[in-house]
Amino acid sequence: MKIAELREADYNLSPSQFVDISEKFVHREIGDILADLAAARQAREWADKDLDEVLVKLNLGK
Repeated sequence: MKIAELREADYNLSPSQFVDISEKFVHREIGDILADLAAARQAREWADKDLDEVLVKLNLGK
């Protein structure tokens, strides 16, 4: 913080002067959240399958 900024704020060092404390929540539809979770679950399952295949090829898997 610069001295000029402090003077401009009348030497008020209250955090609310310098930090945004307003609530900034982004609310999403539950359906969108559930769709994102399903997509993430599917991606994880594909990654697990790919990893299992690699481990088998390395004789480290099931």
